[in-house]
Amino acid sequence: MQGREYLTRRSFHASLAVILTVSLVVAAIPDTTNAEDLTLEPAFADEPIPDVWADADSEDSRGTSQRSWIWGPYILSAAHEPYIDSPGGFRAVFYFDKARMEINDPEQPRDSIWYATSGLLIREMMLGEIQVGDDASIETSPAEIPVTGDLENNDASPTYAALGTRSSVADQSGNRAPDRTGEPVNTKLRRDGSTDQFDPPSDVDNAYYDDTLGHNVPDVFWNWMADQPIEWQYLIGHPLTEPYWVETRIDGKERVVMVQAFERRVLTYNPVNDPQWQVEAGNAGLHYRAWRDLKMPEDSSLHALAHGIPYGEIITDAALMNGVDPYLLAGVANAASGFDPLARLNSDRVGLMGVPEPMLTQRGLEHPLDPTFNARVAADLIAMLENQNGSWESAVEEYFAWQDAVGTFAEPPVDAAEGAIASWQEMVETFQGQPSPFTDEVDADADEGDPPPSHPIRPDPDNPPPEVDEDGLYFVGAGEAAHYGEEAYPVERMEEIMDLHTSWGASIDDWQYDPNGYYCVHPNYIVGERLRLTAPNGESFWCTIADYVAEEHRDYWWGKWAIEVNWDLFEA
Repeated sequence: MQGREYLTRRSFHASLAVILTVSLVVAAIPDTTNAEDLTLEPAFADEPIPDVWADADSEDSRGTSQRSWIWGPYILSAAHEPYIDSPGGFRAVFYFDKARMEINDPEQPRDSIWYATSGLLIREMMLGEIQVGDDASIETSPAEIPVTGDLENNDASPTYAALGTRSSVADQSGNRAPDRTGEPVNTKLRRDGSTDQFDPPSDVDNAYYDDTLGHNVPDVFWNWMADQPIEWQYLIGHPLTEPYWVETRIDGKERVVMVQAFERRVLTYNPVNDPQWQVEAGNAGLHYRAWRDLKMPEDSSLHALAHGIPYGEIITDAALMNGVDPYLLAGVANAASGFDPLARLNSDRVGLMGVPEPMLTQRGLEHPLDPTFNARVAADLIAMLENQNGSWESAVEEYFAWQDAVGTFAEPPVDAAEGAIASWQEMVETFQGQPSPFTDEVDADADEGDPPPSHPIRPDPDNPPPEVDEDGLYFVGAGEAAHYGEEAYPVERMEEIMDLHTSWGASIDDWQYDPNGYYCVHPNYIVGERLRLTAPNGESFWCTIADYVAEEHRDYWWGKWAIEVNWDLFEA
């Protein structure tokens, strides 16, 4: 969605749907955002994401004690990532501090708790497997990131990689534990993955044995799980390891805490904390993004590209590291693989960027299909070829035709370079100049005393209306229709926006709420005016203008859409 710039921030699911509808880029699916710099209120996502979050982490749910977070206060990233078993080959993901929320199949009933699930990030980080399907994954190195405590200057805490050596995921039989219900938890896990017995700082006993993978759950975690508003199998999943005491550093101070890995979370117990904060979910969402090196470019003009394609952050970062046009590198990825990290362009060009496999071997890359490494090798090669050939077009052509000194690389498809150059141009046309999807717009709770927005210029000098027809109407234009999310912008919200514009004197006189709840936005019309829309099947509908398009975004709007409509009208 674009255009709701005066009063609202974007609803990210609605935004993604519009990009898919109007973009010329094949499989143009948004990727992730910078967790540290760009945070989004959960309410700005489409349902059921806000409700799932609110059930756990809203003020009402957390109560007056303000217990520890289950997801985290903000959405850190709204994204689509490759997943073979999802419709279209991509799934929607939402990163939080503590976990990742996923919608693997949007065709499933939305009232099911499993419609938006909590991702299996812990398994990926412990084993070094980037999951891209139910039974498909990309091999990479396990996460050498502290499981708990400070991310930097923390050489005391075991890493996810070390914890993985103790997990039932890695060894279904050897790491199963016997039922130790009622026994004390007194095993210490060292940074290298070894264990020994010691005298813990707090008395903790095992309270539950989960036979699925064969692990005990201590009383402090079991009581916390029972106290949550969401069933524990959904929230954290089955335990993957035994509980262990570990040394760590928290805010630079040495601490001994207890940790346990579950399918969907890591839980920690710190006996020196206030009671409501003694048990916490670890920052798996933040850790996962650090492990994958996912980050948004500092240049906000590149945010739309980094957000608007699969692996956009990885591609943009690799391009900037090597002085390559990011739009060009995105075009190469589209032509080489359609953004599929498991793709094979021919007998030996592989991965997201279609990099020659012998070249990856020569460089000693242990995990050539890891999208981060694959993109960086491609960007480095393209930069070298541009330097040799004098133009980016020549560099792309040479990239797909490139052979090593003895000519061992197989020839790529003849149209690969041509497709990459065409896709490069499409990327520029689609994303260059588009406002950052992560720039905060005017506060949705703006006071009535705030200055009103400027009225649109009407009629548009570049689009003068023709003569009025026999029905007193004139043709405005034709093209794609953008739509607002089903839940994020209900009829009631549209009418609240109209009321606010009226309080500013920014609506026509004697306007009325739309009798059908059909609301729309068009740059050349004022709040309260009515437009008649004709659908491709010939049916016509009237809609009522409910909001404005920001002046700085009108050119972009005109280049994409003929009208924006709310969900009720879109369905009609």
